[in-house]
Amino acid sequence: MTTPYQNFILYVIIIVLLGDDFANAGYSYTAGTHCVNSSGPGNSDNQSKCISCFFPQNCLQNNTCLEGTGGRTCEKCLDNYRLGNTCIPCEGLPITTITFGIYLLLFMMAIITNGFTNSLCTKLKVVCHFFQMVYLTFLIKIQWPVLIQKVVIGLAFVTFNSNVIPIKCLIPSISSLHIHYLEWGSSFLIVVITVLISVLVDRSLRSVIRTETDVDQNQKKWGRRLIFLRLVFFVMVVIYVPVALSVVHSSLCSGVIPAKVTLNTDEKDNVFFYLQDESCTQVIFQNLQFFGTLFLLFFVLLIPSLTIFVSLRQRRWRLLSTISQQYRPLYESYRSRCCFWEALPMLRKLLNIAVTDIYPFSVSVQCLILLSSTGLYFLLLILLRPYKAVTWGSRKTEIHTFFEIQSTLTIGLMQALPLLLTLGVSSPTLEYLVLGCIGLTTVIGLVMIFMTPMEKDEGMQISPSEGNLGTSSQTSHRWCNKVTPLTFEEEVELNRKQLEF
Repeated sequence: MTTPYQNFILYVIIIVLLGDDFANAGYSYTAGTHCVNSSGPGNSDNQSKCISCFFPQNCLQNNTCLEGTGGRTCEKCLDNYRLGNTCIPCEGLPITTITFGIYLLLFMMAIITNGFTNSLCTKLKVVCHFFQMVYLTFLIKIQWPVLIQKVVIGLAFVTFNSNVIPIKCLIPSISSLHIHYLEWGSSFLIVVITVLISVLVDRSLRSVIRTETDVDQNQKKWGRRLIFLRLVFFVMVVIYVPVALSVVHSSLCSGVIPAKVTLNTDEKDNVFFYLQDESCTQVIFQNLQFFGTLFLLFFVLLIPSLTIFVSLRQRRWRLLSTISQQYRPLYESYRSRCCFWEALPMLRKLLNIAVTDIYPFSVSVQCLILLSSTGLYFLLLILLRPYKAVTWGSRKTEIHTFFEIQSTLTIGLMQALPLLLTLGVSSPTLEYLVLGCIGLTTVIGLVMIFMTPMEKDEGMQISPSEGNLGTSSQTSHRWCNKVTPLTFEEEVELNRKQLEF
């Protein structure tokens, strides 16, 4: 005999899994679906073919589209521009561009004030993680409240590609497909340029280090190289989301994704989900899809995998703080037991994109999956406390972990809002609560960044074998022994030189 609690759980599972089937049953012109008459020579009855809309929030009852949208399944944005999965009216001012300029200004001020230290880099990353998770949560396919739309407009600069400029509003005559091309191409191009510059500059820095014979000067130049590598890795981390989005969006074709969200008459047509009058067989589209496949394999999937592998390998051989300093940006923000943590926010964002953008899951399924991942991430934060503590005066504080907990709770609240809206729980208080949490977390992040000078500098340990790349015999000796740590005398001598420096 089942209990009331078990019956309740069973009903929830049935509603979540079968909600789309109930909505589409009977070919009724319900919200979230679109229909077309399918009469023809072999069909004597004037029947209707109905499918779920790829953007269900745009498809209203009676086979009509939300104001400002159009197309076969209301997938187009008319006289406005697309922000994530929502059509946004053009503003009098390019808010996203302005906030992007403010972000760059604050970024430069923080670096000039503090230097691009490990602590500052960690703060910039966790704040950027929060902004990107707000944007990715906004991809849940519902009609978001207007106030939340306005907030996300200001945070949309975290795409770091052509979307920071509302091109459709500035050039109304440009086609929507070309805007997609610019988005994908700019995301891919930033990675290519970053890799080329990093390879050339790092090769030059390594050459200078090899030719330097003075130990103190060698250590200073190694420090500059570490700062440069830290900056390169920071760029790779923040550009991960736009690249992943571009890879996914460039593959959203009926010939790739097995989802019945198009009303094309010819089943052999390879239709683009975002613009169902456009074919994915165009030459430019095919080329961008090819590059998207390459970036999926060698960037979106490879970067988190390499981060985990290299970090665990460094920990296995006890090299996290001694040899191979060029890998430090991968794990220097985290405790030794969580040296692989940098990959988890990336995988969390990738899951978010997969749930909201690849397949037309119902809003309930999207919210439950995202809330589950957020809950798991929150538990890991509480149990593992992955970030290194910083020192204020004589006390250590885990400010980075605290901010991550605060931002995770805010994201969880924002992810719960669409679920409540679909259940009919709508209240301005909920909207103001979400907006208040986003604002509070943003203020905490900014204060945390500009309080960096109050922290005590922990210094940077560079082993003698690594400080002078020219001494190949010493380097090879430590590498062959793998786990040889610094002796006590070497540590004393190293600390003395660091104090003199």
